Amino acid sequence: MAKRLGFSAACVLKAHAPDLYERLKTHWQAYARIRRTELQNKLKAVLEENPPPCLRPVYSHLREYMCLPVWFSPECPSLR
Repeated sequence: MAKRLGFSAACVLKAHAPDLYERLKTHWQAYARIRRTELQNKLKAVLEENPPPCLRPVYSHLREYMCLPVWFSPECPSLR
C-alpha cells in the first residue's frame, strides 16, 4: 500500500504520516479479516459437497481470494 502512495516502504509511510499509516493498517486488517471469513465459509461449503469437487474448478472459482495470506492463517487451522 505504501508503494501505491509513492513511499518506498511501509516504514517510510509510518515515519512521515503515522496517522495515515495507522488508518490504512486498520482498514486493511478489517478487509483481510472479512475476506478470510468469506473464503472460509466458501471452502466449508465445498467440503460439504458430495462428491467433493476437484480442486482445479474450486481454485478457479475462488481465485480472487488467493492473493490474501489466508492459507496459513491462524483463523483457518483446519484448512492448512
